[in-house]
Amino acid sequence: MEGLDQTAPSGQHGKCQPEACPGEVLVAEPSSPNRPARGWERLGCLAFGILTSLLVLELLARWLVPNPNMQVRGLYVEDSAGLRLRPGWQGRIRGMEFDVQVAIGPDGLRAVPDPTHWNGRTILALGDSFAFGCWSSAERTWLAGLARATGAKVVSAGQPNAGTEVAANWLCGPGAARPADLILLAVYPGNDFYDSLLGPDAFTLDSGLLVMKPQAAERWDGYDGLAGRPEKRATVRQASRRPWPRRLLARSHAWQVFRSMLVQTSKTLHPSLPQAWFLRRYPPEMRQALEVTTRHLDRVLAETTRRRLPLVLVVIPSSLEVDDEEWRAWLEHTGFSEALFDRSRPRRFMLEWARSRGVDALDLLPVLRGPQRVYYRTDFHWNDLGHARAGEKTARFLQENRLLTR
Repeated sequence: MEGLDQTAPSGQHGKCQPEACPGEVLVAEPSSPNRPARGWERLGCLAFGILTSLLVLELLARWLVPNPNMQVRGLYVEDSAGLRLRPGWQGRIRGMEFDVQVAIGPDGLRAVPDPTHWNGRTILALGDSFAFGCWSSAERTWLAGLARATGAKVVSAGQPNAGTEVAANWLCGPGAARPADLILLAVYPGNDFYDSLLGPDAFTLDSGLLVMKPQAAERWDGYDGLAGRPEKRATVRQASRRPWPRRLLARSHAWQVFRSMLVQTSKTLHPSLPQAWFLRRYPPEMRQALEVTTRHLDRVLAETTRRRLPLVLVVIPSSLEVDDEEWRAWLEHTGFSEALFDRSRPRRFMLEWARSRGVDALDLLPVLRGPQRVYYRTDFHWNDLGHARAGEKTARFLQENRLLTR
């Protein structure tokens, strides 16, 4: 019988074992025609399992964790005037700590509930996501609390992912026709400095999502507040859209959460981090961002002066400035020396600008300090308690300084 040892001792049947018959040449059995098919089936099952796991991870991330880049599909529209909130947009935005319905009015602004008894005064509020009210319901935002406490109607021109340039453009453009008795400019310094660093055309829309343009991403992704720009810079592509793999990742909520965690825990002080703006020494590009911010602030002041309106600057600190324990935990995790930093530097810059221009300024740091947390733990914005404290303090500041009766 082919393949068997015919001289095997009595009682030994079957194929000869290699160790028993070292000289025997084994004949391989013919390959089963089904084996390749089973191999492809295994690969298919593996690929299906991976894709299913990634899909489940993506769904869980969207359900539990807020998008670190505040990407909300369809919230923005882009036209010749640039990026702005889409008039009439409505949607639900949620994370582990919040779940709110957001509606944009026909004027492209998020409405602030009117006070019960309007005293005839109107406040125009400019700023970024804090002025917009991320992420509290409209009636619980700090501007709604300001309206209730003062009796004034508050118009919020806050826009997430917008800096001081957008505020100045709105006030000198669509906002110029808005009646007002006071202009309120809310500034979140480190974040707004970063917007000035990026420049006016850093973002665009891709399938309804706000994404950074390839040129801006390549220019700033590798930037380090400690080391400055890398010696070897990638060539900036002139393509108007990202390659499809990057576009796919840009749509992934889970990828953005993971990437944000890497940035926050790395040894690189990327300028999108508030900590980068706490540095005692800025590289040239970061110093230039302060100069650009100053020019935008001066434009706001010039417009309010032209309209003979009082301007109030509200300086919003980050959670790392308010919470000493959070700050120490970050230093311990990263291993950075505290001697490198000055947490009050961004706020001092803004307060000094206001002092030198004769602008009334409110620093919210003292009222936000305390044993109770006023920021979300999974998002850098205020929770409802933070909004309540900010609204009450701002109202007292305006009333004590008689800024609504001038």
